[in-house]
Amino acid sequence: MKIYFVYSIFYLLLLVVALVVLAYLIKLLIARLKRN
Repeated sequence: MKIYFVYSIFYLLLLVVALVVLAYLIKLLIARLKRN
């Protein structure tokens, strides 16, 4: 059960990192579109 808990925390952290990276890429894309 403890291993499952650790895996769930790891998965949540991975999800948060993925969302942050995605938001950053979208922000860069919008900035590039506004420049053109």
